[in-house]
Amino acid sequence: MAWILKVFISFAFTFALVGIATAARAPDKEISAAASLNTPAALQAQAREVELAVLKTQLEESRRFQDQILNTVWWALGSLATTAALLVGYGWYTSNRVHEHDKIALRQDLQADARESELKLKAMVDKGHEDAKSLVEKAVVQRTDGIQKSLRIELAVVNSELCTVQMKLKEAEREKWIQRGVSVNALSTSVELLEVALKAGRTYDVSGAIDALSTDLSTIEAEQKAAPEDTVDSYLVGEGVSALNHVKDNHAPVAQELKRRMLALRTGG
Repeated sequence: MAWILKVFISFAFTFALVGIATAARAPDKEISAAASLNTPAALQAQAREVELAVLKTQLEESRRFQDQILNTVWWALGSLATTAALLVGYGWYTSNRVHEHDKIALRQDLQADARESELKLKAMVDKGHEDAKSLVEKAVVQRTDGIQKSLRIELAVVNSELCTVQMKLKEAEREKWIQRGVSVNALSTSVELLEVALKAGRTYDVSGAIDALSTDLSTIEAEQKAAPEDTVDSYLVGEGVSALNHVKDNHAPVAQELKRRMLALRTGG
């Protein structure tokens, strides 16, 4: 915009100089024409008057030319000011539009970046939540498995100790019935002793219970030979056979023999 103003001012100044030179040459031509029509000796007074009139005319022309120059300058300055104002306004308008467009574009870019950052942050939070949840679940499972394993061990120990106590009680009860001579009750206690031994899962307990059951069977078999009218309750025989069916491994042959002997007892009731 600055170079346009400089060119416009240079053009106006050149135009003014050309006008001044043209106006200055015009009066000189008129004076030359007037002098050629009069002689210097006879018309000195007339020459002075003519010269004075020419000078006055030249002065008036100069004033009029100066007024034209001033009008031209003011017009040029007004045009220049108007053009400058228009250029400044247009520049401001264009700059404002570009600025608004840049603001809109920047706002859109910022909103897009914000949305992208929000999505990334949400994805990170979700992933962190899932990882934390997975770790917590894994820790809970591990902890639960550890607790369950510990509880199973403790429960097994408790069951083992409980079975030991039950077996001691059954052994004491069996000895009591043997001392009283009630062999059927002693056999029933031996069957219960075998059930507890199988529940405990200890081989030596099963072996002891089988020995006690065999001993009580031998006692009843001898009593039934001596007193054929003596019988054993069929429910007791069924319980004994059921318990012997659960005996496995090395004690299985002995259990089969004991089952045969129990089924051979005379039953009643």
